[in-house]
Amino acid sequence: MTNQALDNATPPPDAKSSGERRSVMAMGVVVERRPVANPWAQDQYVPIGVIPNAGPADWVPLVEEGGDQGAAMRWHVATLDVPLYRSDSEAYLENLNADRPAVYVVLRPSEDPDDAHDVSLVAVTLSPYEAQDFLDSGDDIVEPVAIPDAVLAWMKDFIARHYKETPFKKRKRKSHIEEAPQFGKVLHPVERAFYERRDEVEAAAKASDGDEGGSTGDKG
Repeated sequence: MTNQALDNATPPPDAKSSGERRSVMAMGVVVERRPVANPWAQDQYVPIGVIPNAGPADWVPLVEEGGDQGAAMRWHVATLDVPLYRSDSEAYLENLNADRPAVYVVLRPSEDPDDAHDVSLVAVTLSPYEAQDFLDSGDDIVEPVAIPDAVLAWMKDFIARHYKETPFKKRKRKSHIEEAPQFGKVLHPVERAFYERRDEVEAAAKASDGDEGGSTGDKG
């Protein structure tokens, strides 16, 4: 399967939804093995694309480049159900607003010496925050791959239905009388004087504003 074939994969029908809290789409993951020009290093396995609405697979060979042993090869490694959660709408919007929106594929080096391949597929996500969590572990291979049009449309529709911007709320400052008893704390005299002085300054400022407003009204 060529990169063009990946781009032109059959768009999925309506993604599966679970109420209004999440929506799920099946995505096949394509990985390429790239030979490394170093006899002491293992070949690299790199995610190169996803296939929307793919069927089940288990390291199905797709394209072999050349006939030499160790030449680059591609597999449809597996198909995972990729969810979108309403609570993560902000993360998906962050992805959508990036210069290059992406699907993030997570591979993990295999610990089994008898494994036919050196990696296993761990996760597929559209949240850059979740991808960063995997990247922070230091052991996983996290790669962004191009997002197919069908996946992009699905993500946009989900964001439009579920994302709600949280309005900024200015924190109301409490007086020293309210702050003093928290956790049974007794204010030091210096702290008490600070709070009292702060309240006096704020009260004076409010009174000054009121006087100016009244003066302006008299002139009218």
